[in-house]
Amino acid sequence: MYKYTYKILLRSDRPRPDGSKMLTLQAFIAGTRVRLPLNVSVKPESFDPNTMQVKSKDEPERALKINALLSKVKSRVEDMFFDSLMNDVPLTAAQFTQAFDRKPVHGDFLLWMKQEIEKSSETQAEATMKNYNTTFRWLGKYQAKIVFADLTFDFVSGWDAFLRKQNLDRNTVAKYHR
Repeated sequence: MYKYTYKILLRSDRPRPDGSKMLTLQAFIAGTRVRLPLNVSVKPESFDPNTMQVKSKDEPERALKINALLSKVKSRVEDMFFDSLMNDVPLTAAQFTQAFDRKPVHGDFLLWMKQEIEKSSETQAEATMKNYNTTFRWLGKYQAKIVFADLTFDFVSGWDAFLRKQNLDRNTVAKYHR
């Protein structure tokens, strides 16, 4: 039998100068505690630990966005627990952390890409790293904010056209598609 639990809590040991605290995902995987930062801070009085939701009269639009993010986090965690239980495959704390970090919660593709480039810097050749970083810069020039949902055939076609307009050789353009 596998035992998995989670909750979202405020990190109380490091309040920010404005009094807000960082939200953290805390999961217990077979008795092992895992804490993962969610990179969002809120005022303690606006966070309800029972519902794991933010309530703010001062910033209702921000609270709505944070709650959407928290719903996404909870859904991802529950899906991971569900898959483990239904497939009868125990989930370890290390596997949970790796799987959760693989795709950023916010869905920001460029942030995810930058993290993956940094992770691969120890195992890849210098020329490969240069290619990754150049591709990252070109993507940022093409579109400053890219979410995973943007990655469609039309997006790739538009990016290809953008690269060709930069007077890049056909082989160079192809290299940036790897």
